[in-house]
Amino acid sequence: MRSFSFRFWRLSFGLVLWISFAAHGAVGQTDSGASVRRLTPSSHDQVSLGSLNYVAMGDSISFGIGASSVPNTWVSLYRDFLAIDLSNTVTLSNRAIPGQTSAQFLNALTNDSGLRSEVQNAEIITFNIGGNDLLAARAAYKANVCGGVDGQDCLRTALAQFRTNWDAIVVEILALRPKSNVVLKTLDVYNPLVNLDENADTVPNDGGLTDLEAFKPYLDAANLHIRDSAAAHGIALSRVYLKFNTVTGTRDAVATGLIASDNVHPNDFGHSQIADEFSISTIPTNIGATLLGSVTDSNGNGVPRAVVVVRDIYGRQTSISTNGFGRFRMIGLLVGETYLVEARSKEFAFARAAIRLDQPLTAITVSEN
Repeated sequence: MRSFSFRFWRLSFGLVLWISFAAHGAVGQTDSGASVRRLTPSSHDQVSLGSLNYVAMGDSISFGIGASSVPNTWVSLYRDFLAIDLSNTVTLSNRAIPGQTSAQFLNALTNDSGLRSEVQNAEIITFNIGGNDLLAARAAYKANVCGGVDGQDCLRTALAQFRTNWDAIVVEILALRPKSNVVLKTLDVYNPLVNLDENADTVPNDGGLTDLEAFKPYLDAANLHIRDSAAAHGIALSRVYLKFNTVTGTRDAVATGLIASDNVHPNDFGHSQIADEFSISTIPTNIGATLLGSVTDSNGNGVPRAVVVVRDIYGRQTSISTNGFGRFRMIGLLVGETYLVEARSKEFAFARAAIRLDQPLTAITVSEN
């Protein structure tokens, strides 16, 4: 059986992707970071020098459940990064609430005067939400009380409500603290239950779908909504779903050592990975990208009529066949996104690799081993 190896070339068009580093602090209380030797601040962190106020909001992920101690939570580690990067005292108020849904978060943003005041006076804001919305719907699905012919009505309802609440949350945050005056970042939703759901088939009349196959499209749609909202409103996105579950969305985060003993929340290593993602998070773009490539055999000859399939983490897929010289041109992709590229041919074994398109034009050669 033959397989392919991948070689990548990026053609620079001068795109600058800005990077940030951020913060350390306490869970459920106020804490300050020490001033340290000044480093060059990240270009997008347009905050005033001096003492910086950092407000973290969301659910148990931002609260820090699963970490062995407050200093090991991702919010704490992130505050450390920012204090070093900006050489300033950073005061953290962690207002995340374990178990909070998007509806509850929206209600707090609208009616909690203390929270609203903190957001208004913050230079750095991070927030996450949505996991509990989807987990509640998943529990109903697995209990066979979700409703609908396919047993997925509650999943559809949860997704629709999440989208509505997310949009209102973003509007509220931006109204309290305009994005031009604040470092504003969010994260998407990872799946800690891949192996469990991959080996379960709760609903017998859904065409043989595993629970993962039934649930994943709703998670993908929720994360795509977060991504598109972040792009539209200039919010930096930490791609935790990609980090924990890879571009296929099917890697089990428990098996890879990212999840605590409760099988849901990040452990110390998982929290450190989220903090790392926040330190390099960027605003998603809608800049178009093109993938140029060729599929070759072991002698470097082009393989005609090979099928090249490109898929993103949100489940969107497109394919194209190589021409008579084994070349292809895939348009309609996006700069900053990661794609799974797979070559298919009757003569050769399938091969695939993940590639992030950092430039509007990227070239790839898929070669037979």
